[in-house]
This record gives sequence, structure tokens and C-alpha cells, in this order.
Amino acid sequence: QFIVVLCDNGYVDIAIQVLQSFRSLGFPIVRGMWGCVLQFYIKENDLKKVKSAYKEMMSDAISCKFVPTPQIVSVAEYLLTVSDIKFSLMVLRDLRSNHLNISLIDNLNLHICLLKGDISGCRKILSFLKQKSIPTIKQELLEKVLKMMISRGRSNQQFSELIDLIKNIPPSCSISPTTLLGLIVDYCKFLQYHKLSSFDVLIKLVEVVRSRTQLDQQTYSYLLQTLPPSIP
Repeated sequence: QFIVVLCDNGYVDIAIQVLQSFRSLGFPIVRGMWGCVLQFYIKENDLKKVKSAYKEMMSDAISCKFVPTPQIVSVAEYLLTVSDIKFSLMVLRDLRSNHLNISLIDNLNLHICLLKGDISGCRKILSFLKQKSIPTIKQELLEKVLKMMISRGRSNQQFSELIDLIKNIPPSCSISPTTLLGLIVDYCKFLQYHKLSSFDVLIKLVEVVRSRTQLDQQTYSYLLQTLPPSIP
């Protein structure tokens, strides 16, 4: 309770000193003690201090034989909002080794691939979603990945593979209609830039978007009016 009171009143540095004193005196440290420290730094969005506190907590977890499940999960969720590949890999390893939160593992793994620009890795994670019982990739993360993948498209074959991937993403993983319609516009720009006149992939993309968005014909008619004049 003393540690919690210190953290609640903003004396987190003192709380850490107390924890370090407990450690040096051989007193047992429980996971909740580090939990309030981590929550404070996460709330402050202080990545450097989150990393430092996390490493100390995991060291204590080994010596005191406890698994700080809620703390690992909360740090992993926080890492989805920042860009730190090395630390994310460390926390991902801890999630996996302790068999924690399969959905969060998928999300953090996909986030790492996004930060790396690893399209192959993103595709591999998304392609296995259908095999999961209730797959849930955060909508914002999924849309960032799809936008990256379509922005890297260099051929009709690559776009066709991406469309197949979207087609197989389970309904439990939401994609906003705006993002899906944006994919059509981006692909049309690709066709226009490369002066391509084959529209098989475009038709396939429209069918997939329509199946996921369930938008009416009037909406699609409006969309067609916004396309570049060179796209029939």
C-alpha cells in the first residue's frame, strides 16, 4: 500500500528507491508493487522510464518467482502506440514464453512488422488469422498495415494477392468503409500512373470491398464519380 500511495501522489522515483531497498534487504517483491509504477509512467507516456521499470520488474519476477501477467499485458498494449522495435520484441518474447493473451501477441507482432516495413511478415500474420478461434486485430493497426501494403504495390499480381488477403480476414477484425474505399482509389491511381487498361483486379477489389462494407449502390455510384477521368 505504501508503494501505491507514493505513486498516486507522484513520488514514483521514491517508490522505485523503496523497491530497490526491499530488494537489497532481501524482502519479497510482489508484482503489484511494480504495477503502479508502470501505470504511472505509461500514463505519462514516458517510454524511457517504462523500459527501465519493466526490466527491473522482470528481474524481480525471476528472483521472486512470480509472473507479472497484468503488467506485461499493459506494457504490451502501450507499445502498440509507440515505435520501439527492440523493446517490443522483448515484451513479445515475454508474452509468448508465459503463454499470455494470444490476440495481443498477434497485434504486437503485426505492429513490429509494420515498424520494420516487413510486408512479408504482415502477410504471414494476417493469412493465419482465419485459423484462430476469435481473431481480433485492432482496427487502427490493421488499417495502417493495409495502407502500407497497398502503397508498396508494384504490380497487378501484388495487388491481387493483397485482395485475396483482405478477402480472408475474418469479420471479427474490423476495417472501416473509408479505408476500404480508399484502397479502390489508391489502386485506380496505380492504374492511371502506369497507364494500365486491365481492370480484372479492380473488379475483384470492388467485389471484396462491397462484401465487407455492405454499402448500397448509391454509395458506389458516388464513389465512381470521384475517380480519375481516365478510369472507365
